Amino acid sequence: MLALTAAQVAQCVGVSRPALYKHLNNEPVRDMQAYQRVYQIACRINDEIGILDKRQKSILVDGKTLPRYLCNKQFGEEEVLVIARQIHHRMQDLTVGSAATEVRVTDQRLISRSVTRAG
Repeated sequence: MLALTAAQVAQCVGVSRPALYKHLNNEPVRDMQAYQRVYQIACRINDEIGILDKRQKSILVDGKTLPRYLCNKQFGEEEVLVIARQIHHRMQDLTVGSAATEVRVTDQRLISRSVTRAG
């Protein structure tokens, strides 16, 4: 729902990527709280905004991306939800100008670079 890679999910829950895959294969998990936190936040974002796409996870808000905020344990559900809303509104603002027209790859790169670190 958040368009995160396995490595990003593993980082957010504080395990290695191989450990994440072991957990997905029903090996015991010592601490489910981190998984539950990410899942609850993902569900809240999905309920309010919808499923995020890959472009949205790279947009910066105050110099950080959504995965960075999600991995920071100091940010609760509400704070991450506020960040997700800001990202969603930025994406809407970017796509309003190009509504009903197909966006070329070069245009997508320019848009992405204007709102990410790649710029």
